[in-house]
Amino acid sequence: MKRILVAIGAFTAILAIACQNNTTSKEPDPVFSPKDNNIVKSTVKDSSGTPLDMTFDNGKSTVIIELRGESAELSQERAASGIWYKNDHYELRGKGEDLTLTKDGQVIFRSIATQDTDSSKKALAFHLVRNYFFKNNHQSLPDPKIESETTFQEYFGPAATMGKEGAPTKIDFSNQYVIAVVLPETDTAIKVFPVRLEKGSGDEIVLSYQKVVGQKQSFRTVPQCLIVVSKRNTGKVVLNEL
Repeated sequence: MKRILVAIGAFTAILAIACQNNTTSKEPDPVFSPKDNNIVKSTVKDSSGTPLDMTFDNGKSTVIIELRGESAELSQERAASGIWYKNDHYELRGKGEDLTLTKDGQVIFRSIATQDTDSSKKALAFHLVRNYFFKNNHQSLPDPKIESETTFQEYFGPAATMGKEGAPTKIDFSNQYVIAVVLPETDTAIKVFPVRLEKGSGDEIVLSYQKVVGQKQSFRTVPQCLIVVSKRNTGKVVLNEL
């Protein structure tokens, strides 16, 4: 009797498996990963056509940048407007297609927004000036263009810091002049970054810059940005905040 019951049980199990195998299979519904929707890829170019590829991961609040064969992952920082990503070496800032990428404090990429491209304007080269402070015996700068060392020293003082990049930038006023963006004193953390420098069809040289507003501080500072330009580029300097 036990053998009969075992045989019946085995037959029932085989029959059930056979029925399952003969049932028409249905493809499972595709699984949607929310992370996939958080990935955004974008590419911008500078005035020479060099591309900067960016892969934004909004889920992780990071961006992976690729420029001239180098890549790095940057973390998102809080910005009042536009974007701000950074790591120990790189910093990406901007708004829309106007982006600036720096490496160890030096600008290595500036995008040219396609909607703002003007064939009558010519992009000009410049370099950042580092480690100077605006003297507190002045409230503002009368002219953003500084062509002499005497005038520069009247408004700015050296602010050396530790490290190999801590020395103030050397300026050759016989061949260069300084363009300065100086904002009012504030207790809010504000950083100012140059985006592009252009010479128009007239006599104007336009420095477009962006400011990134951070949090309140327990002290007051004067936000500023200094660049140095060749004296071959003559004209009246105009500042343009983006």
